[in-house]
Amino acid sequence: GGADILRATSRIGEPMRAHRLIGVVAAVTSVLLIAAPSALGAGKGGIKIGAPKPVPHSLTLFDLSCPSGHAVTHTVCVVPLQTDFNPYGLSLIRNGVPGPVHVVPPNGIHLDCPTTTTCVLGDRGGIGWVVNGQSAKVMPLSGMDVLNAVACMSATHCLAVGNSGDGAKQHAVVSVFSEGDSVAYSHAVPGVKNLEDVDCSGSARCVAIGEAAGAKGAQQGVAVAINGGKVRKPQRQSSLWTLGSISCGSPTSCYVVGNSLTNGALHPYVVPIVKGKFGKLVADRAGVVDLSCWNSADCLGVNIHAVVRLHGGHVVGTTHVRAPSPVQHVACPTSAGCLITGGNYGGKEQVAIVRP
Repeated sequence: GGADILRATSRIGEPMRAHRLIGVVAAVTSVLLIAAPSALGAGKGGIKIGAPKPVPHSLTLFDLSCPSGHAVTHTVCVVPLQTDFNPYGLSLIRNGVPGPVHVVPPNGIHLDCPTTTTCVLGDRGGIGWVVNGQSAKVMPLSGMDVLNAVACMSATHCLAVGNSGDGAKQHAVVSVFSEGDSVAYSHAVPGVKNLEDVDCSGSARCVAIGEAAGAKGAQQGVAVAINGGKVRKPQRQSSLWTLGSISCGSPTSCYVVGNSLTNGALHPYVVPIVKGKFGKLVADRAGVVDLSCWNSADCLGVNIHAVVRLHGGHVVGTTHVRAPSPVQHVACPTSAGCLITGGNYGGKEQVAIVRP
């Protein structure tokens, strides 16, 4: 149903991750709305980007979520952020216009909103349920040292992925929890070192991605299907060194961005994952760092300075983004429009409506 969020969190290129910033001065951040990717002609680009709008009192934006099945101009999208007066909070974006900051616990930087009124906010400090921008409940997170992403299977059942332990003892963990739980317990994923992102397709079928140690200790990409909260056997792709962002446009079809490592050089790819298994690697000439898919074939991706239309993992259109730049996150709740966030940390991140 309409409970999934096509989330977007940039994880390839760690310097882009806002919570790593130190000593940044007060800022105004912004978000950008992109309309009607379905209107793009194959290979023609054609996305028109509207005037950017600032997020009040924002120092940096961490994530982005829009409830799927709702037109981006008629729903509420949410960004978790750090304010210029220090507390972490949320800004609700209506019709491309960011609202005032709501300071809510925990100091979460990872977000998923299964409905237009309910979101789950998480970090190592715990899991918070947020209703209409206000904190409804905070539960501790047990057995997970680093939380990398959250995703919801329904309005009341969600999961978090990350890792626990250090060095050779580091291992991936998954936490499956519901609104009625008092603690979000985590369980190890055998043979996997870390899970970096996860997405659910509006049902109980989810896919997490990350890294594992391969032959002779070489790192390789993994995909882990999580069906009905049950963790399935990890699927490995030895050609991939790292995996970053994943988006599932249907219960059985996802796309992920990742890199191979050859002779010390990184080579970007967009890779389909069908029924939890890797498909053929597609060379990514656009250098996509984040993507969001609205069906089993069509996605919108972003790199530092462009918005990229993808079909079957292949680039079919590119539009340069003058502002916000660099682009950080993208979310496409329907084929009729998307939202992106971006800008320089510390003052120039932006939001804008984009029409074809």
